[in-house]
Amino acid sequence: MQLYLILSPAFNVAQNFNNLVVYTVTAQNLTTNVYTVTSTILPPVVVTLTPIYTIQGSGTATSILSSAVITTTGVVTASFQSTTLLSGFYIQDQVGDANNQTSDGIFVYVGTAQMNVNVGDKIMLSAKVVEFNGLTELTNSTLIQTISTGNIIAPTVATLPG
Repeated sequence: MQLYLILSPAFNVAQNFNNLVVYTVTAQNLTTNVYTVTSTILPPVVVTLTPIYTIQGSGTATSILSSAVITTTGVVTASFQSTTLLSGFYIQDQVGDANNQTSDGIFVYVGTAQMNVNVGDKIMLSAKVVEFNGLTELTNSTLIQTISTGNIIAPTVATLPG
């Protein structure tokens, strides 16, 4: 048995949703229902992103953003989310600021919570900036969005003294 319905106006016809749109649905048994659709178009949400190198700051001083809640993006470079490991993961700014006085990476502490991220995911998250054992990290984080997957951060060649 085939089932069908007729939708008027057609579903693939562009509608002006600044006004009411009235749909008439006719079912297989020829019963008709009328639905009125209203919509509200909201302005875009503006999110201020704080780059990781700004969160870290330069030198060994405490981050000027310590205790602030920020939103940032980065590529997951390593994940140690098990509580028997580090209970978190690292993200790195995809481009960086080319300043060897700042760090382009940061640790995201998740504690016993697990965040659905994988190495190579570019993510946007909101988190609190804290200092832990002399290092700046993010905590109380909320994953806002996985922007893309399969990203690769090119390793940085470092020459150590000695």
